[in-house]
Amino acid sequence: MCLAGKGSIVKFPKTIYDVPFSSRLRAKMVVACLWSGLLVVAGCDGRDPRGVPVSPNSTQSTLPLLPSEDKLKLDQVAPGGQKQCAFRLMNRSATPVAIAEVETSCDCLKIDLPQRLVPPGEEVSGRALLDLRNDPYFTGQLRISVKGRSKSGKMVFALGVEVTAERE
Repeated sequence: MCLAGKGSIVKFPKTIYDVPFSSRLRAKMVVACLWSGLLVVAGCDGRDPRGVPVSPNSTQSTLPLLPSEDKLKLDQVAPGGQKQCAFRLMNRSATPVAIAEVETSCDCLKIDLPQRLVPPGEEVSGRALLDLRNDPYFTGQLRISVKGRSKSGKMVFALGVEVTAERE
């Protein structure tokens, strides 16, 4: 169990990991305790651990293709179910951008991009296709990252997909 109360220290039982947090970070942090004994801290009200403001689109600001949404929220799907969501990619650069490959952090998500060459200042449509049939008993939350790359391997877009698989 993890405890993070006012003026306290986050502790793992039977471990030596003690992490003090400022009151600003403690106010909005999310602490996850994994069985492996690893502490993961995320959140921080839009600031990094040093308190410096972080733009939610900091990765997007340097990429030529801007997705219509940073995170596609597929909401809820039944275990073993399927769901899809449409999105758009806008080329904000002055040159055409070719998408050579799209990688996802989970094999259960495929990205369909019928048009892989995006002219400057224009948009293309795509679909995120989630298929949980290969793991019909999985329940829980999925946060899948999607990265589009050019022929040279340079990342040209990034987005996230969030979904919860649970019984209705």
